Amino acid sequence: MSPEAVHLDLVRMPLHDFKTDKDSPPHYFAWIIPPHTRGAVQILDLGLAEPIDTAVEQMRAVVAKAAAQIGEQGEATAAAEANAALGKLAELILAPLLPHLGGAKQLLLSPDGALWLVPWAALPARDKQPL
Repeated sequence: MSPEAVHLDLVRMPLHDFKTDKDSPPHYFAWIIPPHTRGAVQILDLGLAEPIDTAVEQMRAVVAKAAAQIGEQGEATAAAEANAALGKLAELILAPLLPHLGGAKQLLLSPDGALWLVPWAALPARDKQPL
């Protein structure tokens, strides 16, 4: 692994309450693994999986209709809708991660669940620039 790369292992799983022996609805968790000697592994709860999965579905629907929309309403409208859907998703999954990535120049992603379907490089990060 590059000395400037951070590994993100994203997992969808329920939380288990050992007192009641019941699972809660699934959450997404991120294991943030920095390069060797550059800090400790961090685990971050990204929140309930359902709103994240819904945002992924909505983003994919917007992107799927973009080609037809360009012909009907123009490129600017299609791009604005796609960017809005990507921005909503970025707020849920990328914004909580950014403060923990330090000066990483490269991310090695291992997503789970619906996060496999995310175009990570297109998510707006700092200053609305794509990741």
